[in-house]
Parts: sequence; structure tokens; C-alpha cells
Amino acid sequence: MLPRVMRPLLALLLSSLPALAQPAVRWTAQTWPPPGHVPGDPAVGGSFVLGTDSAHPNLSLYFFDGADAGTVFTTQSRSVDINGSLVAVSEYTSGVISLFSSAGSSFIARGYQALSNPGQVALAETAGTTYLFTETGGLAVERYRLTPEEFSNAFIFERLDPLPVPAVVKGLAYDGTADLLVVSTTQGLVVQPAATSAAPHQPWTVDREDLTEGAEPAGVALARVDNTRYVFVAAPSTQRIFVHRVSLDGSEALGAFALRDANALTVQPVYLAASSTLLVASDELARNYKFVPVGHALSAVLNPDGGASLSDGGSGSGAGGGSGNGGAGTGPNGNGVPAGSAQRRDEGCSAAPLVGLPALLLLWWIRRPRS
Repeated sequence: MLPRVMRPLLALLLSSLPALAQPAVRWTAQTWPPPGHVPGDPAVGGSFVLGTDSAHPNLSLYFFDGADAGTVFTTQSRSVDINGSLVAVSEYTSGVISLFSSAGSSFIARGYQALSNPGQVALAETAGTTYLFTETGGLAVERYRLTPEEFSNAFIFERLDPLPVPAVVKGLAYDGTADLLVVSTTQGLVVQPAATSAAPHQPWTVDREDLTEGAEPAGVALARVDNTRYVFVAAPSTQRIFVHRVSLDGSEALGAFALRDANALTVQPVYLAASSTLLVASDELARNYKFVPVGHALSAVLNPDGGASLSDGGSGSGAGGGSGNGGAGTGPNGNGVPAGSAQRRDEGCSAAPLVGLPALLLLWWIRRPRS
């Protein structure tokens, strides 16, 4: 029988195997939050990242290199989204969805809607009208049309018919070019065309087995690159992020990857946000956010052997991510992907340091001399 002292080492070895079997993508920046920070659902803006904290008040602002860029005063929050200059925050301790207008690092209150237990949020803009999606823990996504008041800076929340979903919502993401809402639930993925319409189209689903190989999904992000929509879904128990190509007619599983640092330490992703150039993942282990270029993540699953997999020409605009819209983005090569991102970037991500020690100790125990 395996002795008690060896069991944690064997557990570490076995739990690492799923992530190690996938392509490794090295994150390029991380945040340095205060002690006790519990990172929630983030959002990617045009020049900064917004981070929530379910344990402490206020939103955190970060530059794209992970450096601190300031604070927005709120109560404890679960989710945030940004569309252009409009920001929506679910403040669960005060039971409201708050709206702000952003101008650089300045934020101006634009109204709020009282809700019981507000959770994930996503902002949408289509045909010149702004919409808000949210959930409160039930089997539906709530919808609101946002209309500016005539004589003030506040928005009026007009409730529309909710969208039913088959299971508890874990994340929301929206693409305004197609009026497409993507919902991750405990059972899989729901894709809702014509999401802001008075008569939404019939949704279609991806079950958990096909979405995340049976693992429970968590946060979801949507990025549009070269007019192709990619959905990223976190599966914390596997320490992987799964990638699907999504259209109005269906989806295609592309694979999964693990986020690691130069020492092969693996990230446990929970919440995600994306623009066309940047993917942000909350790390449950380090209690911070990790940043990685979208091009690096896509190259890892589109061509894990390292050849060119994304075009270097054409145009691409930002899509919704991290529970909604991340705004437009343009890379140095003109297609919304950082230059050189078609080359796989997993140098320094060898699995040997992570697996070698427990494996060697286990082998020693099996083959040790016995008296």
C-alpha cells in the first residue's frame, strides 16, 4: 500500500497530467493585487483592464503590462463589462447593477438598477441601441434596454423578456456584429442569435462533454479575429482553457491549452475576458490576473507544432469578451493580432519541473531496497 506521505505527491502528478497533455502558452504579464484579493470576472477596455474583487470594495484598473492604473469606487463586485466608454458593474453586496462612463481613468456614474443577487454582466450595442445582459442565479438571462434620460446623465433600464437557459449561468459574452450572446453554464454552452431582438431566434447548445471534455465550465470570453469568432471557456478543474470556433450555424472544437510561466507553474483559470488582441484570465491559485496575446493562444490550438496559423494581412476588430465587449483592437500587422503571434510561444514551459520530482519519488518508493 502506498504510504500516506507519498499520496499528495501522486495526487499532484495525476492532477497535472490533463494540463500537461495540452499545448502550453506562456502568459506575458500579471497583476499584483493587494493581499486577500479574490479576482472575479474582468473586462478588457481600449487601453486598460478592469478587475473585480468579490472580497473587497472597488474595481481595479490595470495597464496591459499588469501595472496598477487606479481604482473605481464600488462595493464588492462579481462582474464587470465595458462597451466603448460605458461600464457596467454587478455590485452584489449592495444589490445593484451600476453604470459608469469612462474617460481615461475617470469614471462618472450613469445610473443603476436594483437587482437581487446580481451576477455576470455583458453590455451590448446594436443598431445604435445599448443593451445589458445579466443573471441572478436562476435559469434565465435578464435583458434590459438602456436609454439615456433626456435631462440627465443617467440611463433608464427597460426590462425585456428574459432568455431561458438550461442550467446555472457561469459566464456571458456578446458579439455586437452578429447580435450573438454566448452563455457558459454548468451544463455547457448556449449560443443565442438575435439576442437583443424582441423575438430572439432559437438558441443552440454545446454540451459539457463536447465543450470541456466533461469538466464543469466557468468563465467565457469571445474574440473576433479576421472576422472569425473564437470562444474561450475556462475549466478550472483541468487547469485548461478550451477554444471553439463559433458561427451563427454551429461551433467547432479547436483544442485546449494551459497557461504557464517560465518555470512551468500552471495557472488555474476561472474567469476570462478578451479583445481581439488580449486574453485575460483570473488565476485561482495566485489570486491575480494573467495576460496573454490572443494570437499566442490561438496558435497553440490551431497549429500546436509551431507553424504559421493566423494570416498576417486583412482586418479584424475587437469582439465581446469576459462577459461582454472588449472593444476594437488593431495589432501592429493590421489584423488585430500582435506581430509574430503566429509563432507558438511556449519556451520555458517544460513540464519537467512540475512532474519530475513527484515521479522520481514515486519511482524510488516502488524500487527502494527492502530488508
